[in-house]
Amino acid sequence: MNAEERKALAASTGKAVEEITTTVEDTSRIGRQRVRRALGSLGSLGTAPMDLIDTHQSGVYALVRGATRATAALAGDLAHRTAPDDAESAVASPRWAPHVAAASAAFGDRLDPALTTSMGLRAHGSPIDVADLSSADTLMVFVHGLGATELQWSPEYLDLGPHVLVRYNSGRPIADNGADLARLLEDVVVATGAQRLVLVGHSMGGLVARSAIAQAQDSQWVPLVSDLVTLGSPHAGAPLERFAARSLAMGQRLRSAEPIIRLGQRRSQGIKDLRFGAMSPGDWHGEIDTEFIDNTAVIELPDHVRHHAVIAVLAPVVGDGMVTPSSAYHRGARSSVVRGGHLSLLAHDEVTDLLREVLTA
Repeated sequence: MNAEERKALAASTGKAVEEITTTVEDTSRIGRQRVRRALGSLGSLGTAPMDLIDTHQSGVYALVRGATRATAALAGDLAHRTAPDDAESAVASPRWAPHVAAASAAFGDRLDPALTTSMGLRAHGSPIDVADLSSADTLMVFVHGLGATELQWSPEYLDLGPHVLVRYNSGRPIADNGADLARLLEDVVVATGAQRLVLVGHSMGGLVARSAIAQAQDSQWVPLVSDLVTLGSPHAGAPLERFAARSLAMGQRLRSAEPIIRLGQRRSQGIKDLRFGAMSPGDWHGEIDTEFIDNTAVIELPDHVRHHAVIAVLAPVVGDGMVTPSSAYHRGARSSVVRGGHLSLLAHDEVTDLLREVLTA
């Protein structure tokens, strides 16, 4: 990790410890309040010991938070000053890519920018500049899913023809990533002179691609998109996120669990967007953590874009284990059902055949 990343990691770790400390303190306070109510019948004689305990506990937790802030600041400064000048960037390193992607998926909308990956192109795991792209008439654009990287795409897919690999911070709102992808593809078309684009998105990547198209109707690249291939994309949302959201909302009704539930609500906006497949800035109308009615805007693809929705199935109702068949399908799409799990779509013989057919159409 380079100097800036080390400093940012120390600061982020300190904030995480502070949040956990606050959660423990709030949970402890709720427990003490119950004891206080039980002793209330004894009057001031019964509550006096609780006053002392409350004062003591407040001091302890304040001391822990102060020590955490001071330690994080000192550690960050020390890490920054002692980092070698040639230290490898974790964000730009293929070796650290899975760890950065996982952290970004969980908390990417709140992490220090030094610890996240901005929307950009990659080759062999390393960042590349749009200006360095070679010219191509037909270009495939691969967009990965939540907590993933472009390193997971099957070599068989990439060998089919000229392509670019996108990496982004999947914890950010899908609409924001869609807007960034739209701007990136505008530059890609100018640099390569491409006359045809085929977008391929796995899971969340399919939603990001659809969002980009919707937000760039007046661009010069959208008319060049002939096909969109979505692989297990939750167009109607992911059941796991809906289950998590409802479980946390129900848990908030329990006063004793409220601090822990509040910590669980800190998951990234990108994950929350998967509840209903939110792809537009206005899809959320109320309090996101308690919104369970699908208000997402209906986004239709332009008439000239052929949509191929690949649906993986382990079992009829279960789908691919992450996305149900009904969600992986999108109205108007040409659907293909294959046997396998969610991640199998990143390297699947039938997907290779489909991409080959799309390119030669």
